[in-house]
Amino acid sequence: MATINNDIKVNRTPMQAVNRLSIGRQESPLLGEGQPRPAFDGVSFKKYHPDFATVVGKDARHALLLSSAETSRNAFFHTGCVLVREPSASSRGNSAGNGTGSVPIDDEVIYTTSNLLQTSSSSQLPAILISRVSLRRNSAGDVTAAEWTKLRPPMAMPAGAIPYQTKPGIGRPRSGVGGRGSSGVLYCAQGNPGPGTSGLFYMPTGRPPINLLSNYYGRDFNSVYDVVQHPDDGSLWFTDPCIGFEQDFRKRPQMPCHVYRFHPDTGDLRVVADGLNRPAGICFGPDAATVYVTDADALYNNGGGSILGSNSGADTRRAATIYAFDVLRRGGSDFLTNKRVFAYALRGTPLGIRCDAAGNVYAGCADGVEVWNAGGVLLGVIEVPAGVSSFCLSHDGEMFLCSEQQLWWVHLKQTMESAPRWGAVPVPMTVDPDDNFI
Repeated sequence: MATINNDIKVNRTPMQAVNRLSIGRQESPLLGEGQPRPAFDGVSFKKYHPDFATVVGKDARHALLLSSAETSRNAFFHTGCVLVREPSASSRGNSAGNGTGSVPIDDEVIYTTSNLLQTSSSSQLPAILISRVSLRRNSAGDVTAAEWTKLRPPMAMPAGAIPYQTKPGIGRPRSGVGGRGSSGVLYCAQGNPGPGTSGLFYMPTGRPPINLLSNYYGRDFNSVYDVVQHPDDGSLWFTDPCIGFEQDFRKRPQMPCHVYRFHPDTGDLRVVADGLNRPAGICFGPDAATVYVTDADALYNNGGGSILGSNSGADTRRAATIYAFDVLRRGGSDFLTNKRVFAYALRGTPLGIRCDAAGNVYAGCADGVEVWNAGGVLLGVIEVPAGVSSFCLSHDGEMFLCSEQQLWWVHLKQTMESAPRWGAVPVPMTVDPDDNFI
């Protein structure tokens, strides 16, 4: 059963400038998690560098699209935030709107994955649901309505996701725009206690998921969490932390927490980075010469209990760090070299991470989305009341922010996207018939 919000209110987004020279006396960006934050009801900007104004533009606005905070308080908007385009009956045959003054743009859909949801039976493992959110806009392009459907995923414990398109004429998954290849969404599956359940699963048109990868030469992955595709050669780079074991839905890890590179054309699978405690988000810089990886080690207490998506109990002595690597080609293969600290989160721990075309780096943290330039200089923060765990960018200067119990829309300046405009198709998943988690 779908939930429809036709009462979305768009607000101008305020900005507060911070005098960096007086930070040590007035406000430390390294405040402890228990210290109070300024109270506000919506999204706001905090500018640490003049260049942040060029990132957000002069007409920034935002809106709360959906929230479970007043109902179930379940964290339906945790990770796997992707924006895709889907043909639909209403977009082909209905241009009259829905009675609210909105023009239906039925081919714009946001997918997200939830945090762990407790089932009604204590003997069952927790569940993760996928949310499908269809957007409606007014003539100004603002999102004015959202239709939300919760879906039962066909893979085990999905996490990160990217839009994915098959290469025209070949039929294999490949990124891109246009052409005649089929499209869909590529999901990371964290897995369950069974073998071969963690890996990469492609959701093509009208078919069950295709298991692209589920083991490292016979050894099970730990809990594949996030993935990015190389913009040139189509290879898939993904993180594999131990989240499933630490959250008691996955068996004991057989390998360290690695970053992998997999090429779906050749089947080549290699470890490209180790030495990370809990690698989470991953992205390429705009020239694909740099890879950024977030280490979410601080989100785990000394007892090993996962508190991913929460700030309480975080061990601030552990890594809450974005690392940068250079992509080096040797012997016809890509390697990650020159690991270095790119940035340390102001608040909480960085999870989802993206770059825009200018090379600015965005990371979802406990205060919202923190933004640095390519040199690691802090530009500003897109502050969100409950923080941000996952997000996506669009070429129209938009961001969609997952804040556990809330899904936000933020309109910044034009042409800020991190990837081409993706085409996609309806994903074959089953609607949760009982809505047990609403």
